[in-house]
Amino acid sequence: MSYRTTDGSNYRLYDAAADLLASEQELAKIMAIAGMDVTSMESTTIDEILGAIAETFCYDDRRYLIIEGETSVFYSFPSTASNDMIQKTSSTLITIARRMWRSRHLANYRMSS
Repeated sequence: MSYRTTDGSNYRLYDAAADLLASEQELAKIMAIAGMDVTSMESTTIDEILGAIAETFCYDDRRYLIIEGETSVFYSFPSTASNDMIQKTSSTLITIARRMWRSRHLANYRMSS
């Protein structure tokens, strides 16, 4: 990410080019983790990235209906350590991908204006 510098005449509050580069690098890492082609970043949509993450890190989020007797009904949730880890990884990657996608577009906008 870009940051403030105060060294002489090189004073700037925001560097859109540096922010764009950092966002694209992070997005490329996420695409590589999800098994996507990094060189096709310009033609890739955010939906394709999120779909690839969901396919790579699929987890069991089903609810199981368990009936005991005539009146006792409850739902059971799968909670294994591996399932929890895959779910957390998927959720984290999706959050970071959305954040970097937005940051990339904001930097592109600021560079063009």
